[in-house]
Amino acid sequence: MKWIRVLLIFSFILVSGCSRKIMMRKYYILEYRDFSPQEKIKLDNPFEYNVDVREFRVAKAFEQTRIALRSGSNELNYYFYHQWAVRPSTAVAEVVYDIINKADIFNKCFRGYSTDADFLITGEILAIERIESKKKGYAHLNIIFNFVDRNSGRSVLAHEFDRKVKLADRKMNTFAHVVSSLLCEGAIEFINRVVDFLNKRGYLNETGEGRTIISR
Repeated sequence: MKWIRVLLIFSFILVSGCSRKIMMRKYYILEYRDFSPQEKIKLDNPFEYNVDVREFRVAKAFEQTRIALRSGSNELNYYFYHQWAVRPSTAVAEVVYDIINKADIFNKCFRGYSTDADFLITGEILAIERIESKKKGYAHLNIIFNFVDRNSGRSVLAHEFDRKVKLADRKMNTFAHVVSSLLCEGAIEFINRVVDFLNKRGYLNETGEGRTIISR
């Protein structure tokens, strides 16, 4: 009978071990979505300028790999098992670079601290978060893009993109997909502003000093 008890105990341990759910951290990426930027960017010919896409500044509450969850107007929590694969400051810059590079807008497009750039592209991420409100989930992205004259170090064009989109389901992969789409949408809006700006070359005022143009 002793061996039967041992067998029962072993079976119980085996079943308990198999039924226990293993919690693993999952990592999500921001990526350039599958569309042709040439179809969305109004450009006749590439500009004879070189640009350098720099890291984006990020509000401290969001500059981490843990994904932020807002459950109240001033309440932030962070997922433990759901995280960004790359910090937003770098991931956003990579997406913007990919779009500009594939759209063939400029003579050369660099990614980080080139000495040959005429303009710099950077910005600030004010919010990149998931919002839970009354059993509904939203993806929220608030970002400012800056087009900087490298010689003067002055931003000659700034474009703010602030959008909140309801999620179709509660999956975190859906959330990451929507944030990626929002980022691409905001970047395309910004690039079209840049194209229009460079076509007009309207960033010098009568004194020859840079003039900041804000578009929303």
